Amino acid sequence: MAGNALRLPRLQWLILAAALIGIALSILGALIDLPALLRAWLVALVTWMAFPLGCLAILLAWHLAGGRWGLVLGGALEAVLRTLPLLALLFLPLLADVQALYPWARPEFLSQHEMVARKAGFLDPDFFILRSLIYLAVWSALALVLTMPRRRFDQRRRRRGLATAGAVLYALTASFASIDWVLSLQPAFHSAAFGMLAMAGQAVGGYAFAVLVALGLVEAAGRAGLVREHRLLGLGSLFLALVLLSAYFAFIQYLVIWSGNLPDGAEWYLRRAEGVWLAVIWAIAIAGAGLPFAVLLSARARQSWPLLIALAAAVVLARVLESLWLMMPAFGPDAPAAWLVASAMAAIGGIWLGAVVWLVRPRAASILGAVEAASHG
Repeated sequence: MAGNALRLPRLQWLILAAALIGIALSILGALIDLPALLRAWLVALVTWMAFPLGCLAILLAWHLAGGRWGLVLGGALEAVLRTLPLLALLFLPLLADVQALYPWARPEFLSQHEMVARKAGFLDPDFFILRSLIYLAVWSALALVLTMPRRRFDQRRRRRGLATAGAVLYALTASFASIDWVLSLQPAFHSAAFGMLAMAGQAVGGYAFAVLVALGLVEAAGRAGLVREHRLLGLGSLFLALVLLSAYFAFIQYLVIWSGNLPDGAEWYLRRAEGVWLAVIWAIAIAGAGLPFAVLLSARARQSWPLLIALAAAVVLARVLESLWLMMPAFGPDAPAAWLVASAMAAIGGIWLGAVVWLVRPRAASILGAVEAASHG
């Protein structure tokens, strides 16, 4: 039966086509405007990297706290997490030209912005590169150690000691990376809640993507009935908690910036409430928070297999839109063209999704077995 789950030719061909078209257009973009392509590449990498980072956070949480939901999603979480070293490699070319990405790396910008110049000790290109390499190395090491091939996921013991150290490392690196890679695109803006907001978004996005992988694999195998309906209650309840956590940090940041009423904070939000971005805000709020919250309040909805898959897809889309909303307006007049961003998103997304499919294939039987064991445990 596992073999049936692996016969997804349409999906695989779509992923391959997206990757090839994206790579071809990215090469064209590099020939036309390399700095603009690098900015688009940064947006795409931060967007897609959030999902395996979220899987890392969720997997660490399971090793610390346990729960039957982890037995259902564990194989999918590990398969997605395993792609982190690949994305880390794709990030390395960006470090060759930090000035093309961040205004604070340009001497002329610092000479005109005294407040940002005071942060020059931290916003230093060499120090930025060193920190980025540390983030990528820590995440890749955690991904490899946590996903070493062993027995089937539901037959393993939780690794509390490793998870404790890993959770501390993840919290520090993910928080600082969000500040370095995203928040510093507008270096005059400061938010104490941004690191927590980024981690909450990663967690709910990673969880939603793992739900799509695990339940989608079972659906493709024609074995959707193997999980008893009441066992989905745990998946839906945790999903609701993560949605609320992400929405809470988004509201807290907005409340703090609004109450402070400072020009830099106001400008940060005003850039993201103009033109098409206003519609994007509503799409993020509805797909990423309002709709999942309203639906998952119902115990019956939390037990519905189709609803859980649909909500997971909506949240994944909302996470992608939120990443674009956070980063694209920050570039101001230097923002890359939409086709460049789409090319980078397709290239990196296609490569990444192809890696996910490749890693899921040998784990398919294990994932299906773990789901079935959890449903009858």
